[in-house]
Amino acid sequence: MTSEAHWRDLERIYLAAPINRNLRPRMIIGDGICTVRMSISDSMHHTANALHGSIYFKMLDEAALFAANSLEPEVFMLTSSFNTYLTRPDSEGVLFCERKAKLSIKIDRRLFLKRLSTTIKKKKSDAAVDFSFVARFC
Repeated sequence: MTSEAHWRDLERIYLAAPINRNLRPRMIIGDGICTVRMSISDSMHHTANALHGSIYFKMLDEAALFAANSLEPEVFMLTSSFNTYLTRPDSEGVLFCERKAKLSIKIDRRLFLKRLSTTIKKKKSDAAVDFSFVARFC
């Protein structure tokens, strides 16, 4: 299988997930990179009328996970550790998250990625997020 075919397969897997039927995100995968875009709607708000943290987590986790999986065609990796620190909420617009991954060490079918940091960006403001990510082969 070519890298391009592997990336398109990952995109299809992502879009087929039942949770994405209502959220309708868009994803583009390349060589060690993944971009996720999602339009915010009122149905994603918590009681303080801002975007629920689960949406930030979902976008960041999936961007990091699929960026890592783009580099590993033999197995599918899962997230085993992920920390998110939200510093400023958003309540409308389109969120954009992009993650680049580099494979660091493979030991006993475990994969360790270097600490990744990113920002979810929006047209007028940013929702800054910092996280660490360690993936496991499954």
